[in-house]
Amino acid sequence: MGRGALAAAWAISLLPGILAAFGPSWDLGVASQLGWALVPWIALAGLPAGTADPGSDGDARGVSPAVAAALALPPLALTAALDRHAGLGVGVLAATGVAGLALVFLLALAARRGRKRPLAHGSVWLGLVPLAALAAWTAGLSGSAPAWLATLGGASPLTWALERAGDPAGDPVGGAARMLGPLAVVVLCLAASAGAPER
Repeated sequence: MGRGALAAAWAISLLPGILAAFGPSWDLGVASQLGWALVPWIALAGLPAGTADPGSDGDARGVSPAVAAALALPPLALTAALDRHAGLGVGVLAATGVAGLALVFLLALAARRGRKRPLAHGSVWLGLVPLAALAAWTAGLSGSAPAWLATLGGASPLTWALERAGDPAGDPVGGAARMLGPLAVVVLCLAASAGAPER
């Protein structure tokens, strides 16, 4: 994860906590501050970061996926505490936090490995993370979108985080079946970043 993306994710994910300090009138209007805080981390963790030198071992200018996930912990803990104070259960928050951190770590790992295959990784990430989330949003607005579009959009890890922000008290992680789509997208991102460097 590049340092610019890391700084942006950190700042945006702290927004719910900062606004909560100003009182209820500054509420973001989301059901889960933790779900909202996961959105920038998931959106930016897999962001393609350019190319790596031939012989290098990934992103020398960025941070490792483990460090990115560790740096996500403080804002996520803050927003989880806000959600707990608002009455959300510990189990819901723990499951959402663990699943979200796993997605952040795996997307950051795919982006780091993808520096040797920027076209392959970038294409898969762009199509299955931000554009698929946009497809889910537009399918929800139109109400008459084809089922495949809603299915594709629902597979995005970003859509999962947005759902957590809107309805955290349902099933803790949206059910095991609900995690299959985001996990499949992560596996595809990892697969696209593997292999011989592009020429």
